[in-house]
Amino acid sequence: MSTDLYERHEEVRLLAGGHYPRADILRAEGVGSTANTVYPPNAFPWLWLLSPFESFRLNQLWHGAWSLAALGVVLGYAFAVGAAFSGAAAVACLAAVLSMPAVFATFRAGQYGLILLALMLGSTLLLSRGRACQAGFLMGIALFKPTYAATMSVVFLRERRYAGLAVAGLVVAASLAGVCLWSGHGPLALVAATYPVGGMRFTGQGYSLVSLLAATGIPPQFASLLCAGAGLTGLFAALRFLDAPRDPLAVLALAGLAARISFYHRGYDDVLLIFLALACLRRWIAAPCWPSAAVALATLVSLQLPGRWLHPAPPGLVLTLFATWIGAAVFVVAEGSGKSMAPQPC
Repeated sequence: MSTDLYERHEEVRLLAGGHYPRADILRAEGVGSTANTVYPPNAFPWLWLLSPFESFRLNQLWHGAWSLAALGVVLGYAFAVGAAFSGAAAVACLAAVLSMPAVFATFRAGQYGLILLALMLGSTLLLSRGRACQAGFLMGIALFKPTYAATMSVVFLRERRYAGLAVAGLVVAASLAGVCLWSGHGPLALVAATYPVGGMRFTGQGYSLVSLLAATGIPPQFASLLCAGAGLTGLFAALRFLDAPRDPLAVLALAGLAARISFYHRGYDDVLLIFLALACLRRWIAAPCWPSAAVALATLVSLQLPGRWLHPAPPGLVLTLFATWIGAAVFVVAEGSGKSMAPQPC
């Protein structure tokens, strides 16, 4: 229980004592610890806010409270998506989110997935309302875990909201500067220590495009960069077919999918696909027919797989899941671009 949260708890405690939690730096400073963070340096001010207590038990409760609040935000949005059509549709959208095993796996592992989803949701909604700087501020915070939020930068670029990107950059820079001043190390030294050449071997684990490429013998670090570039490029191209950002759900569905398959992730990170599932379900409700039903049901079923099937995930299963999700995204873009989502008889 809360294994990931315990690692962050230990890392934050080390940094609170002035020691940056990377193995090489700790050995040079004579600190005996097995901590070796994979989070970027700018993450730690926000990780401290999510793990501020000396007591790990208190931090578990604190994490649970934040995650429940974030889940409430996501559920509120899911309810609103369905309520635009009917009460039954609103309940169906809530059930689609709550039935996903990944939602509860984030609590069990002590992960931040739901908190990041709430930040991405808030950023996208603000951007759709023309409030680019506020949206950029939330994105800058969410970039404490770039494997989730990095795809949001493409949304800002697609909409030419450069002021929002600048605000996000300032948030990241200020967070990094604070960690550098506190730990006594320069930004380049911290980044080099966290992501050394030939490092990031852990990205070959989990299941994503990175793990598929790494299984062929490609170094995980190179595979990570290659997949990230491909995912961000593909997302930018897909957004050109959307009436973005006026349809935040479709934007979030595509950004979440790009993040899920293009970066290192494990099964609990399937929460990134909540918005894709909601977009498919909305399409089925708005235009009931056998293709929309088949796509929605296939997507929803693919997100019900128990964790024991995914650790480790057989390559054939991974390819099947990815094909299902990419097909769902293509369907959402093809059926939803430039078309009204006004309620229709269902």
